[in-house]
Amino acid sequence: MHPLKNGIEASSPIIMGYIPLGFAFGALAVMSGLSVLEASMMSLIVYAGASQFIAVEMISKGADAISIALVTFFVNLRHLLMSTSLSRYLRRVKKAEKIVLAHLITDESFSVSSILFPKDESFRLRLLGCGISAYFSWFLGTLCGAITASSLYLGDLGLEFALPAMFSALLVWQFKERINIAVAILSGALTIALFPLLSYTALFLSPLIASLFGVMVWRNS
Repeated sequence: MHPLKNGIEASSPIIMGYIPLGFAFGALAVMSGLSVLEASMMSLIVYAGASQFIAVEMISKGADAISIALVTFFVNLRHLLMSTSLSRYLRRVKKAEKIVLAHLITDESFSVSSILFPKDESFRLRLLGCGISAYFSWFLGTLCGAITASSLYLGDLGLEFALPAMFSALLVWQFKERINIAVAILSGALTIALFPLLSYTALFLSPLIASLFGVMVWRNS
């Protein structure tokens, strides 16, 4: 099978999650005051589910643009770690293509590519196929959700729980080694402890601290 097609097929679980999750985001964005075009463009340009949900929540509470930009920037710092991890398999790839691949990396596509794809010359095309499929499914879900919310009332559907459900599924997927479980527990505990003091900053700082702890344990073991 061609690597690009293999990447597309491997993204099927992501697509099944991204369409309803994107729908939830699109609906929440419109319910928070964004237009259908603004919600759709956010998914095309930003393409970072957690940050988009946080930004929409902050918009609904009247937060200023600088605060929203800073919080989403820090939340997205985890992409630095994910991109760095994948870069070792993309050393011969041209810079322009790396920029495209970097935009397509999400928590879910990173997990799939890290676990399922062989780390050889085909990795680039597999990652591209997986990333493009996930990207357009997220946009499609957002567009459908935004259009629906602009026409119908969706306030009682509990759409705000869509993202936590998605990340919970990804978390369970990683529970194959004790160190992963320990990192997850530490990250959750730190988030609960630091959130009253640091607010949304705790969402990126806690996983970062826990991940560094995991790396230290892994290197010493």
